[in-house]
Amino acid sequence: MSDRNLRCALPEVVVELDPPRAPAFDRYLQAARRLQAAGVTHITIADNSLAHARLSNVVAAVLLRQAFGLSPIVHLNSRDRNLLAQQSTVLGLFAAGVRHFLLISGDALALGDHPDGKAVYETDSLGLMERFRGLQAGVDFFGRPLEGPLDVCYGGALNLGRTLGPHLRRLAAKADRGARFFFTQPIFDPADLERLLEARALLGGRGTLYIGIMPLISAASARFLAGVPGMNVPSDVVRALEPYTGEAAIEAGLAQAEALIERAFELGWTRFYLITPYLRASTTARLARFVLARRPATGAAPADDGSPGGGSSARPGASVGVEAAPELGP
Repeated sequence: MSDRNLRCALPEVVVELDPPRAPAFDRYLQAARRLQAAGVTHITIADNSLAHARLSNVVAAVLLRQAFGLSPIVHLNSRDRNLLAQQSTVLGLFAAGVRHFLLISGDALALGDHPDGKAVYETDSLGLMERFRGLQAGVDFFGRPLEGPLDVCYGGALNLGRTLGPHLRRLAAKADRGARFFFTQPIFDPADLERLLEARALLGGRGTLYIGIMPLISAASARFLAGVPGMNVPSDVVRALEPYTGEAAIEAGLAQAEALIERAFELGWTRFYLITPYLRASTTARLARFVLARRPATGAAPADDGSPGGGSSARPGASVGVEAAPELGP
């Protein structure tokens, strides 16, 4: 593995914790503390997922580093900023100690708060990756030399869709542009875990694929996600939640998520991207413990090469939404 791949390696579990929509971070920081107590060291922070305006993920990333020493993975979409603003954001985050980025195109504005707004899309996720590769070589987004290379690490998302072929071609294009980790959409159908084996084979040693797991907390939330373009929420999953409300529904959703994780392990998947629903960090903290308890008994993780059972022993610090789910754009 190259030196950069070693530095960019992520743990077995990363957890998405989206900033709130109200201008207060108290509950957010409490949720982050709960995740850290569960063994999570890397938290991914969505960028106005589903085109809903939230508190800045840039501010959230800095607060997580300062308050808890957590390592943020900051999502950057190409929908909301031109390249000038993108570079300014990246340089500021780098100066604040952020090294991991998830580069996405972003959800359509029609899904969110400002459906009649104008998206920027000066480039897309592939174009952002090209420019990040330039940063690694010491060149800014506009071809001008920097004082030196920036040791940034970046990844992308893998959408599923009914036909996997076009998404696999895009996955290969992202790997060609230097992306080294990939988060899938939330998986709710065990059959999708098998479909993704083709993606793992395609990547080979060029990157690590993380299986997206989002615990459902009610039949209503399941029906909502089923209506999001690209999401596959089987009708039997929705029906299984319908008899339950409140905590009983959350427990039923967690049981579904744990069954998916068990099936993923059976298929050789060892890396998971857990998506926290509505700041309910107790759900993803439980799933993180569930995953981490199933690591090899020796505690040693296999090589992070994208192969079955692939992993990394890198666990920075004291304690790890799309194009990234749930903010999946092309």
